[in-house]
Amino acid sequence: MFGRLTSGAILGVEAQRIEIECDVSGGLPCFQIVGLPDKEVSESRERIRSALRNAGYSFPAGRITANLAPADVRKHGVAFDLPIALAILIASGQIPAPKFPLLIVGELALDGTVRPVAFRGDRPMSPAPRPPRRAPTSVPPAPDLSEVRGQYTAKRALEIAAAGGHNLLMVGPPGAGKTLLARCLPGLLPPLSFGEALEVTRIYSVAGLLARGESLVEHRPFRAPHHTISYAGMVGGGHGTPGPGEITLAHRGVLFLDEVSEFDRRVLETLRQPLEDRSILIARAEVSIRYPAAFTLVAAMNPCPCGHLGDDLQPCTCTLHDIHRYRQRLSGPLLDRMDLFVEVPRLAMGELFEAIPAEPSAAARARVGRAREAQWKARPEVLCNADLEGASLREHCRLDSEATELLRRAA
Repeated sequence: MFGRLTSGAILGVEAQRIEIECDVSGGLPCFQIVGLPDKEVSESRERIRSALRNAGYSFPAGRITANLAPADVRKHGVAFDLPIALAILIASGQIPAPKFPLLIVGELALDGTVRPVAFRGDRPMSPAPRPPRRAPTSVPPAPDLSEVRGQYTAKRALEIAAAGGHNLLMVGPPGAGKTLLARCLPGLLPPLSFGEALEVTRIYSVAGLLARGESLVEHRPFRAPHHTISYAGMVGGGHGTPGPGEITLAHRGVLFLDEVSEFDRRVLETLRQPLEDRSILIARAEVSIRYPAAFTLVAAMNPCPCGHLGDDLQPCTCTLHDIHRYRQRLSGPLLDRMDLFVEVPRLAMGELFEAIPAEPSAAARARVGRAREAQWKARPEVLCNADLEGASLREHCRLDSEATELLRRAA
């Protein structure tokens, strides 16, 4: 006899429909799972055999063949336990085939229970209501810009980066406030739209990073990997189907690289293409996955190995060769993708203790919101000016004579 059910798998951040076909026929007892299963799927044979018997069903004593289609897609994980077990019961005539379409996933325990949910047909299932969203004005847990003393040029650059989605490189001595400034950036960004929130939630769900009880990611991600991160940790990888890396976990948010010159050169070079394409293609022998990677890159570094080049209080001890070699750790193609360069100098003692209250993030966030709104009205299909290209850039960002002259002097 024959049984068929529908299950599903995750390929990258996309859903893949999997057909579970089961045939139970005479012959020597044998249980085979075909269709490119990995080790976890192959091990389900023992779980299914014990689960069916302990749940009060009989395990067929014939030749059992379960096929997972399409056969050219590698099947990972333990979620195929339940649909294979039910297909066996249908094929052996122990339960009837469902009369309406079902998508079945679930891991079986040896006593026959399903981890973590089971559908028994006791009552009709209504569509899940959309979870209530927080108010659009909800602010992410980030330091406030008023905590940063002085550094008005850096704050202005941070605001421009937030308004246009531009990449930013901050250079300054240790203790000047580069890290604090970067951590203020999420508080300047507009809240996620519902579509953006779904994109981010899919990524964090696949990565297993959703907090317990969290159904929708509400705030833009802020990822700050350590400089010892590996190539796979930044790009994505792992056993079987490669999982998302830091550049994907920062999608629709901020990727902050503190002490960027200390990162491995190979790791930094992986950022070049995602910064252009806003996505990353991870190719393996059996599968190719394209993950989204539309993020704002913020990097911070010292001006030299000792960190005191140009410091009025402490002289630099580096040689010209040391400084040149230190700065060469960032390649020209990567620097070409940085839109804003800003120096963050050490503050004088008087500036640290000035009594004038600094402007809070709320004021800068309001200006960023107005700038983003103007960008959306001009080009609804793009999220910010950083996404503009070629002709669109010339059309919507026309320069007046004063701005043109400024660019000429800078060049």
